[in-house]
Formats: sequence, structure tokens, C-alpha cells
Amino acid sequence: GTGQRVEVKNLNSLKQIIQSVEYEGLRQARIRLGGDVINQETRTFNPKSGKTVKIRDKGGAVDYRFMPEPDLPPLVLNNSDAFDGKDLQTFLADALPELPEEATIRLMDNYGITEDLALIITSDRPAISIYEDAVKICIASMKDETNMNKISKVPTTVANWLCNDLFALVKESATTKEGHTAQEEHSDNEESFFVHPISMEYSKVDAERLGLLIALIVDEVVSTTQGKKLLEVMY
Repeated sequence: GTGQRVEVKNLNSLKQIIQSVEYEGLRQARIRLGGDVINQETRTFNPKSGKTVKIRDKGGAVDYRFMPEPDLPPLVLNNSDAFDGKDLQTFLADALPELPEEATIRLMDNYGITEDLALIITSDRPAISIYEDAVKICIASMKDETNMNKISKVPTTVANWLCNDLFALVKESATTKEGHTAQEEHSDNEESFFVHPISMEYSKVDAERLGLLIALIVDEVVSTTQGKKLLEVMY
């Protein structure tokens, strides 16, 4: 943009805020596409027409009566010393957590699992690390680590057990307490419905135990049916 400030006043509802922003976006886009400059001004919103109307010009920052905060020093974002010797973009990329969309694509690319499974796993951040650790532990615990046919099945097998069986047990434990459901105990208080959030953070089976169990299943030491029973006992 041109960096010019346009202030819209007299907005009395969320609906008017949305309408004014939409109108201003289109108005300013038409001005820029026409090669003109967006003026710094104050406008008001007309709810009947759904348009903003110019009230007055704003000559500069002095018209807004900006005053520096004496207790806050200037914030210099391009100072490499403030970001461990990195530029701001690199620092933010390293410091911020992985976005769910990025994690979904990464799991699909790195492990070859379906989008449906990846979406379930990335919807719960603790599940991502549990899944990846369980895959590594499972492969390392298999009898024959050179059997690529079996190894290729591990990522999908772990994902299926995590998303279906283990998540089901976590959900059950979240709604059950001392022999009766949390819904029965807190029927008069919907906010207390869950004993704990439905998240792998509260799973009683960690990545190591899940990986070891699935290694037994992939190696055909125990059957799938036996594995489900073992998982319930472990939980």
C-alpha cells in the first residue's frame, strides 16, 4: 500500500465494522488500480448506503497527536543482537511452533500417510511428537530392521493405532471417572463434562510403549486382536 492512514469513525456494531472494512478495501483497491494516491483522511460510515464518506483530511502525524511513551525505549527489530545473531525472519522461523498445515504436509511427505490420518494427528500438537517417536522406536525394536517390506508399513500402522485405538482410550478416560462417566457426575455443569482435555498429552501410553507394542504386531509376535487387548491393559 501507500502507507497512508484512513480512519473510519462512528461504527456502532460488528456488522458495521465488517461492512466498512469491505467497502474501504474495494474503494482503496479501485484508487490504486486507477493509478491515484490514497489520501490520509478521516471518514464516517453510512449504514443506509453501506459506504464510507469523507469527513476531513489529515495532514500528518501531528493531527493524530501521537505522543511517545517515556517509559518504553525504542524497539529496534533489525538489531541482530536481539535475535541470537539471526535476522528477524530466521529467528521467527526457528522460534515459532510448526503450523498445523505445515505439519500435515510434512507428515504426508516424510511418512507417506494419508491426509486424513495426518490431519487427525496434527489437530493435537502432542500427538505429533508421540507419533514420530513411536515410528522410530517401532523400527528400532523390530527383529529384522533390514526388512523393508515390514518397515514400509510401520508409519501407516502407527498412525492407524494412534488415531483410532489410542485416541479412543484417551477420549474414554476423559469422560470416565471412578466407574461412572463425567457426564453423569456433572450433568448440571456442562463445563465440567471432561475429566481432562481429549489430547495425547494425557495419554497413559507414551511413544515408547506404543512403538514397542506395534513392533510386536508388525513382527507378528502378537495378533492385531491381541494387540488391542494389550493396549487396553497398558492403558
